[in-house]
Amino acid sequence: MGRDSQGAGLPAIVAVLLCLVASPTTAQETVTLFATSLSTGTVHVFQGRVPDLQRVRTIAVGREPHNLAISPDGRWVATGNRRSGAVSLIDAATLTETARIRVGRQPHDVVFSGDSRSLFVGQEQETFVTVIDVASRASLARVVITNLRENTFYAYLELHRGDETILVDARPSDAIALSLRTKTPVFVDSRVLDQATSVDVTNEQADQERLQRWLESLDPDDLGYKM
Repeated sequence: MGRDSQGAGLPAIVAVLLCLVASPTTAQETVTLFATSLSTGTVHVFQGRVPDLQRVRTIAVGREPHNLAISPDGRWVATGNRRSGAVSLIDAATLTETARIRVGRQPHDVVFSGDSRSLFVGQEQETFVTVIDVASRASLARVVITNLRENTFYAYLELHRGDETILVDARPSDAIALSLRTKTPVFVDSRVLDQATSVDVTNEQADQERLQRWLESLDPDDLGYKM
């Protein structure tokens, strides 16, 4: 979206137009507009009647805030802080940064889901999209296949919430499906790869068999990381 070079005046014309499109208005209505300032690491807030807008707040965010997104319900504004590896979540009512959420390298594009519950973040230096639950502020960082015991696979989801890391046990088939949908990286313990080619799947659980075939097709050299 837009950005300025001086951190003053009315920066980020594209971001301003985005706000106008998101909330159609007339010249007689009071509006609130948000615009990023890449050079100062801030988001400027303007209020007033079009075109006589006045800057009412400057919100500090991460380094080089790049793009803006407004939630469909109007409650939240998000910006991708390109040099901080984080996105800022701004409360549109209080005009304050309520969370700064760690994501991948060089976050660029941000967009909310239609129900405003999720925030999708694209990163320039990553091959996956980060999905953030707006209510909990948690983002899915990776899926980990940890073990294979008695023909049963074990996995967990690694979530990040601020500086906190949360591990959630998950059924491997569900975890893999989630990773494919969100392009979240999958990490596989090297012991699982060693066992997967020799395990005897005797039960009729389709999920286990699909995961088995998927693991057998993996080339360890193609994985970004083995545990």
